Amino acid sequence: MRFLIFIKVLCAFFFAYFVASAQETRMAYSDLIPNDFQKFLYNDTILLEKDSNAEITTLSVYKSGSLPMIEDFLSDRLDICVLALPEGSDFPLLDDDKIVKIPFGYKSSVVVVNEENPISEITVDQLANIFSSSSKTSNLLSWRDLGLSSFSTNSIKAYAVKENNGISADLFRFSVLSEKFFNSTVTFDVEDNVKRLIIQDKAAVGVFPNIPENSNLKVLFVAQDDESIAYGPSIENLYYSDYFIRLPFYIVYKLRDSDRLSPLISTLLSDPVADILDNNDFFPLPKVIREKLIIDIQLYLQENE
Repeated sequence: MRFLIFIKVLCAFFFAYFVASAQETRMAYSDLIPNDFQKFLYNDTILLEKDSNAEITTLSVYKSGSLPMIEDFLSDRLDICVLALPEGSDFPLLDDDKIVKIPFGYKSSVVVVNEENPISEITVDQLANIFSSSSKTSNLLSWRDLGLSSFSTNSIKAYAVKENNGISADLFRFSVLSEKFFNSTVTFDVEDNVKRLIIQDKAAVGVFPNIPENSNLKVLFVAQDDESIAYGPSIENLYYSDYFIRLPFYIVYKLRDSDRLSPLISTLLSDPVADILDNNDFFPLPKVIREKLIIDIQLYLQENE
């Protein structure tokens, strides 16, 4: 009996020691990332195992904006974060050899027309003529004015999807319209209504946060100008910046924590997380790129054992 009591006390001691010695990993992620991401991380607190003999690390997670996240990260109140870093923005505090930035995914804006519209690509200037507040003729334009002499003479009706927690319209405005406002002729509505309106009107065009899954709609390729190649919003084109309407998100952590954080980073670059992004109007990294990033981290750890 005494032996059993001793064993129980000993087990309780080692359990308490193990829990106390487990190191908490503090993580924050952008408030633009869907709630499904947090659910995948087991309701704010999860246990990750590096391997069968590894110490278990407790992960605490919360949402935040990018600027507060950067402040907390640089003040050592965060170990790792997933944040949006707009292209062209200056964040010199993160340009440090001791800080690692790994691509995570992208938000984008997609230009969509009726499937029967013969146009397949469009330039930034043409989009500005249709959508920008600086255009004086947007409500008079037809596709013939843009070079499609054999198509409808009806005026182009412009739409943009109104989102509860999305940024596709703002991203389009900054990337394509040079921060100018949308023309008052542009109609904002929920996604299903915009789809319906474009399907009903062959001359309509809309800005979407994703690639609509509807055979009556098609996505236009976008070119910087008449001399440039037009690209569509594929995950490859977004990753390589060929499709330039994008907001990149990065995994940011300190190089010194690479070993401790590598299991978590592998999880963030996994197929299930990529599926969550894909199902919530995000564009994940191509699978081959995600796999390469994981291998690169493993090679770095091997070389620095």
